[in-house]
Amino acid sequence: MGANKASLENAAVYPPSHRRRYESPRQRERQRTILATARELLDAQGYAGMTMRELARSAGVAQGTLYNLYSSKDELIVAAVDDLLLELGEQAAAIEVPAGFESIISIAGVMGAQIVRAPKYADAICRALFNAQPDDPIVDVTFGRFGPLVERHLHQAAARGQLIDGAATDLLAKHLVGQNWSVILLWLMGSLPIEQLEKENRRSQIMTLAGVATPAAQGLLREMLADL
Repeated sequence: MGANKASLENAAVYPPSHRRRYESPRQRERQRTILATARELLDAQGYAGMTMRELARSAGVAQGTLYNLYSSKDELIVAAVDDLLLELGEQAAAIEVPAGFESIISIAGVMGAQIVRAPKYADAICRALFNAQPDDPIVDVTFGRFGPLVERHLHQAAARGQLIDGAATDLLAKHLVGQNWSVILLWLMGSLPIEQLEKENRRSQIMTLAGVATPAAQGLLREMLADL
């Protein structure tokens, strides 16, 4: 991917909310297949190597079907990112840990593990994000998907007595999501081996939460940090 916005040059013109959506179970399954195939090709070939023609062939659909749903490769990639983040959110929710700080750390672990599993895909998406403008669809997808989820867990942490009084949960949620991407940036820049990414993602969340944790919750965070 180039060092500019080329990876999303059309996505800003054709945001995902404008795409046609399938309604029948068979059609929705076809759309899921398209997005899953796009993710596989991105991970295997990167952004530049994936073409709409090859994607149509690999997914078993006509090119016209792709363009009925997505006006460009960039728009499709944003949709694939949205689909992946929804899946990761479901994975994080399925982990049996208490709501609150524990769940926030689990979300960070799930994100880190996904990058280890599919580094080329993650590289393409992260570079697109870091080169994006504030109103680009990928910014809303990447931050908009996890921000409300993290804030919900912060409210639950407050209800459990883990969060100090007066902590601004909306701003704190943004810091935590941003911290995830900061760790990913370290990996992209070669400053962090990919094998350490999941652990460091968890560590960064723990250290951020430690500054707003009650004394009892600080003890919990110290235990979690020692287990890394």
